[in-house]
Amino acid sequence: MYRLCRFNLLILLYFCLITAFGQQQSERIIHFHSDIVIDTSGKIEVTEQIKIYAAGIDVKRGIVREIPLFRKDNKGRRVRMNTDVLAVKCNGNDVKYRTEHENNKLAIYVGDEKVLLNTGEYTYTIVYESYGQIGFFDDYDELYWNVQAATGLSPLKWRRQQSPCPITPQQVIQPAIPASKALPEKNAR
Repeated sequence: MYRLCRFNLLILLYFCLITAFGQQQSERIIHFHSDIVIDTSGKIEVTEQIKIYAAGIDVKRGIVREIPLFRKDNKGRRVRMNTDVLAVKCNGNDVKYRTEHENNKLAIYVGDEKVLLNTGEYTYTIVYESYGQIGFFDDYDELYWNVQAATGLSPLKWRRQQSPCPITPQQVIQPAIPASKALPEKNAR
């Protein structure tokens, strides 16, 4: 009887462990939302909210957001875009960050290198302004902006962008990359 009880207990423990490991979540971006305010001077102010699930695998201390530093002008020349970080928060609280120029991009490293994150969800808010993102062409003007959050995480389940600007939707010719091709996810907006 004792052996049977011990055997049943081991089987129960085995199934509990399998269930626990099977339900473990993978690291990913849960939500990415951007508000872009376009000024008539050509300056844009971007507020991004990036909600992630961290499990200590790739995301140990925070995330990295990369922003391109160059675009092409109306003559095909390479133009530098200046970007200044205004605020960085994690779950509504100010958080340490640093910036570096890497591979023609501004890398924003968000998080404290001395603090390891607990497993769970985190919402990062990054606010920055940038000059040079607007291209002025003969027939149209263009907003050149990277909507993809470079965090090293996947898959992106939900992404949304909102850009209030002084033009009407009828004046928009076409996005440089149609959302249907750039964002194949069924519920991407």
